Amino acid sequence: MKARKLHAAAIASTHSFKYSLAIYQSDARLPKLDMLRLAIVPLSAPLQVGPGKTLEVQVLLDGKPAADIPLQGDYRGAPHHVSATTDKQGKARITVRNEGLNIIAAQATLPLTEGGPVAQQSLFSSLTFLGEPHHE
Repeated sequence: MKARKLHAAAIASTHSFKYSLAIYQSDARLPKLDMLRLAIVPLSAPLQVGPGKTLEVQVLLDGKPAADIPLQGDYRGAPHHVSATTDKQGKARITVRNEGLNIIAAQATLPLTEGGPVAQQSLFSSLTFLGEPHHE
C-alpha cells in the first residue's frame, strides 16, 4: 500500500476489509470471531427463524458491541435499504425476507491517524443464511 502523501491530488484514501459469516446448516457452530474486525452475530439459530419472522443480531466492532450501525436486512434484493440500526448494545432485529438465501450486511468507516498511509478504514461484514433449512 502506497502512502497517501505520494498522491497529493487524491481526494480520498481508504483501506477496505470485507468479512463474511455463512450459516447453511441448522447444527452449525460459530467459529471464534476474533479475526473479524466487524461481525454480525445471530443471537439465535437463523435457519430456525423462518421467512417473515424476526432474527435478533448483534454487531461487534473489534469484539465489542457497535452502536448506530445501519443494517441492510436483504443485501441481495435491496442492498441500499436500511432495515434496522443497532442500539447501544449493538443489537438489532431484522425480518427474515427469503425462504432461500438471506444476506444481512453492515458497514463501518473508521478514521485513522493524520499523516498515516490512508485516511480511513472501511469495514464491511455480511451474515448469510438460508431462510428455511434445506430438505431433500
